[in-house]
Amino acid sequence: YIPTSGSTVTRAADIPKIEGTNLTSFYNDTEGTVFAEYQNLKTGDTNGRVWDIGNNQNQTLVINAASSTTVQGQFYNSSGNGYEYNPGAVSATNAFNKVALGMKNNDTNLCVNGTLGTDDTSVTLIDFSSAGTFSIGRSEYYSPRELNGCVRRLSYYNKRLPNAQLQGLTQQ
Repeated sequence: YIPTSGSTVTRAADIPKIEGTNLTSFYNDTEGTVFAEYQNLKTGDTNGRVWDIGNNQNQTLVINAASSTTVQGQFYNSSGNGYEYNPGAVSATNAFNKVALGMKNNDTNLCVNGTLGTDDTSVTLIDFSSAGTFSIGRSEYYSPRELNGCVRRLSYYNKRLPNAQLQGLTQQ
């Protein structure tokens, strides 16, 4: 709420993001794990980003709330190929979901609410060291793709955690 008198004031949405040396100082381009606990509040909402690392070269790495009840883990490069795992329906609208994406060249997997996907041994990670933006709740380069919900918790590990740990993180 923004108190005003005499005129209407609209506040722009908060857009949390990390870029430049603030990103490259901790982000590991060869492996890592991102964990998120999020809630999608809008029925029928599509492609809201829980988190997104992208650049202006049509390359992205993302946990995508594909709808109000489904989630995807995705990597895309400028050729359009990469990794996509869609486990199908994961929850009811308004429920919190726990998602962990473990990524390493030729060793990538997504775990949703304790259910592990299939290892993908063909992934080549994208190098974001020269230009990249880590956005929370939206995409910096594929707007609007805003998450109509909330991210309760987000954790980044600069190592690819084993599948058993991905399951442990998402079951707690």
